[in-house]
Amino acid sequence: MPYYVYMLLCHDGSIYIGITTDLERRFREHTGGGKGAKYTAARHPERYLRAFQVSDRSQALRLEARLKKLSHAQRAALAESGRLPENSDAVSAVQLDETGQKPAGV
Repeated sequence: MPYYVYMLLCHDGSIYIGITTDLERRFREHTGGGKGAKYTAARHPERYLRAFQVSDRSQALRLEARLKKLSHAQRAALAESGRLPENSDAVSAVQLDETGQKPAGV
């Protein structure tokens, strides 16, 4: 089962990083489903900036930890470019719309 490491833009301009197996469900949880992170409950996520697909939970957790160490400027640059740091475990960057859905045919 593939996992996704995702980047959310929050209302205060911060960038939240997390993992999930279902991007659409996780976005709903963050935006009012009651199961989002405490961080996003206080900062109100607006949209996905970027997501990366990896093959398993272990890889997702490792990549999440690496990305959480990045500064805000580095996170913003990564969201813009989609280029992961060297030696990352990501299989591929995923094209997303604002709600975390993959456009048809992607």
